[in-house]
Amino acid sequence: MMEEQTRTVDIIPVDSINLLNVDSINLLNPRVRSKNSFRELVDSVETVGLQRPAGALNIVSNAPGEASAIVETLIAHPSRIGGRNR
Repeated sequence: MMEEQTRTVDIIPVDSINLLNVDSINLLNPRVRSKNSFRELVDSVETVGLQRPAGALNIVSNAPGEASAIVETLIAHPSRIGGRNR
């Protein structure tokens, strides 16, 4: 069995990391709008877990001067939603 490799990429300096309880995650707006496909998605997450973070971020800033730097950093990050490296 291969050992799982992990990597950490700092895109924005953080002061702390908060762990989320899986029970606190709600899956909303599935692409296929049926109760069966939604239930399958929920069951899969409960069984297998979340294999790769979807990119949860906690950015606290209301300084207009920081907005463009935050957006540029998020766009350039290889794991961005819809990115080729995802």
